[in-house]
Amino acid sequence: MNLIFKYALGLFALNVAAQAAAQITFYEGEGFRGRMFTTDQQVGNFERFGFNDRASSVVVDRGRWEVCDEARFAGRCAILRPGRYDSLNEMGMNNRISSVRPVEERARYGNEAPAPVAAQEAMPITFYESEGFRGRTFTTDRQVGNLERFGFNDRASSIIVERGRWEVCEEARFAGRCAILRPGRYDSLSRMGMNERISSLRPVDERVGYENEAPAPVAAQEVAPITFYEGEGFRGRTFTTDQQVGNFERFGFNDRASSVVVDRGRWEVCDEARFAGRCAILRPGRYDSLNEMGMNNRISSVRPVEERARYGNEAPAPVAAQEAMPITFYESEGFRGRTFTTDRQVGNLERFGFNDRASSIIVERGRWEVCEEARFAGRCAILRPGRYDSLSRMGMNDRIYSLRPVDERARYENEAPAPRAAANFDNRALNSTVGTVERIEILNKSDPNNIAGTVIGGIVGGLIGHQIGGGTGQTIATIGGAVGGALAGNQIEQRRRAPNESFRVTVRMDSGTYQTITEDNIADLKPGDRVRVDGNAISRY
Repeated sequence: MNLIFKYALGLFALNVAAQAAAQITFYEGEGFRGRMFTTDQQVGNFERFGFNDRASSVVVDRGRWEVCDEARFAGRCAILRPGRYDSLNEMGMNNRISSVRPVEERARYGNEAPAPVAAQEAMPITFYESEGFRGRTFTTDRQVGNLERFGFNDRASSIIVERGRWEVCEEARFAGRCAILRPGRYDSLSRMGMNERISSLRPVDERVGYENEAPAPVAAQEVAPITFYEGEGFRGRTFTTDQQVGNFERFGFNDRASSVVVDRGRWEVCDEARFAGRCAILRPGRYDSLNEMGMNNRISSVRPVEERARYGNEAPAPVAAQEAMPITFYESEGFRGRTFTTDRQVGNLERFGFNDRASSIIVERGRWEVCEEARFAGRCAILRPGRYDSLSRMGMNDRIYSLRPVDERARYENEAPAPRAAANFDNRALNSTVGTVERIEILNKSDPNNIAGTVIGGIVGGLIGHQIGGGTGQTIATIGGAVGGALAGNQIEQRRRAPNESFRVTVRMDSGTYQTITEDNIADLKPGDRVRVDGNAISRY
């Protein structure tokens, strides 16, 4: 019996001898801090070494070890594989270990502790007190069960993860709502609803898939400047940034931006501080007016966002500067009457006195969207290059309220019917209808003094007067009748002449030709006036 015991004891010694070179070290504080206790063999009771219920972190050099919360390997136990356990909180054994022993490396155990993060995998994580990586900071390369110890509890607003993955939690000891952060720059924790709410953090295994992965941050190299202008059309005072700004008030630019240039990447602009309120995503381009998205003089915060993600609040794609060409509106059909020309979007034609007035349009190049209401609301239509001699075809005559250039390469469902002669039209055709009055002649010209009417009236009046009275009275009556008849005859001639009078107007056209038009009524036209000629009709230009 004694021989058998010695043989078994020898086998045990050989088994443990293979691990004799390994050791395990216990630390009194988390993160391998404070007083420590190291052993290379089993310890049945930590009380003997003054370290009972004191261990908060552990380093296993090699092999596997079993730690238990009661003496002589009783109570709840866990198997630790090689690695650095910077906190025993995750296995619920912080300040509770009473015994430890090495175990067989090749065996399988049901109480394996979670694999620790290898030392080379744990890289610093930095917390910033303010969004956009500003303000006071706290950096660590190991887990922290309670940020209260470092005066940073519920203070983090932005984070930089250099490498590896980290779990951040709302409550101490990794409780409450948690999120996994992959490497990158998290310029605002508001996106994941954890701004100023983090209380604990720890590195986690990069190879494991987690359901609570936070949205991928924007890579630092993807962020390019965005510039805000105080006036529309990129005019006035400017403010440029290459990182998020939680409140424009700090830079004296709150509710001031009227136009924007996005150099690269995508940015989210919001009408309230800290990315609250109504927001819109801006892709690269030149936004010459924020009216189209209803955010003129209303932006309070901005931040870069992931380029590859899809967002429901994408702003309309801006038109590149070289794509915007003039569009001309005419007050009357056939390109007549008062005109209005622009090479940029107009959110409200009321500002230019041309609201609900356009009846024909010429689009020189590019594509334009015209709408029935201000700020591109209501019914809209896309116009391609060409001459739209009447907007009645699309039911928008005298109804256009706003307009903007749009992307030529995109497809739109509200394309207007193609205009006639959409390409290669010649502006000289327009000039051939406009000219200058050279002279005006009166046709059917009557006696300017109405002599015929006066003479005839006088004779008739005299004859009638001669029939009245006798002697001197008869003479007086004859003279009076002649005078009265002459006056009446003059008025009759005037009334008879006016309706029959007409005018011949000679116009020297801008094209170099002459046109003669006969009109019954030329209003107050005079030589030198600019006019438009359409067939036999003439109108002031």
